[in-house]
Amino acid sequence: MKEIMNTDRTIQQPLRVEHLGKKYGTKAVLKDCSFSLSHGLHGFLGPNEAGKTTLLRLLAGVVKPDRGEILYCGQSIGEMGAQYSRRLGYLPQNFGFYPDLTVEEYLYYIASLKGLRPIVMKRDTRRLLEEYQLAENKDSRMEDISGGQQERAGIIQALLGSPEILLLDEPFASQDATMRNILLERMRRYAESHIVVISTHLVEEVSGWADKVVTL
Repeated sequence: MKEIMNTDRTIQQPLRVEHLGKKYGTKAVLKDCSFSLSHGLHGFLGPNEAGKTTLLRLLAGVVKPDRGEILYCGQSIGEMGAQYSRRLGYLPQNFGFYPDLTVEEYLYYIASLKGLRPIVMKRDTRRLLEEYQLAENKDSRMEDISGGQQERAGIIQALLGSPEILLLDEPFASQDATMRNILLERMRRYAESHIVVISTHLVEEVSGWADKVVTL
């Protein structure tokens, strides 16, 4: 694993991964993985089964490392617990949803799980549905919208509450080129004051937009 810096800007780096290792059974998925991230748009690049999803799951606190640690502003995320979770937005590659919920109901449900106040929940949902071109589908059931629209609903749920860290696992797989560019521009703007990580196996998806590329 190595880091490739695309810019020379100096920003405090609040998220650090130190000598991380993870095994599933006897298979070592990650070995001695170390890097740091600050505000900006970052890419995790590697072929399928290189460990990108595992690394994102570790950063999200979904699984625990076998060795090493993850620090946020100098604190172990394991020790921070809910304090860290509240700062996090996460979109797994295959995210679940109740198919009978409308898009708006699904987002309200996720917002309630995040503990957002009703006024914040409604404000964020309304704004993000407009920004991500799903306002016209808000009353459609999740199972009835297209794969690309479901993907955008997944991005929106990760953004609810304006998390400090946004982790997106292959978030543009079902988008056409035009929508992918629109979404990347949205991510660029958000990353000006937040940490945004996008995983991909496509070199062309990170070339030209990533402030830092972590290759696996």
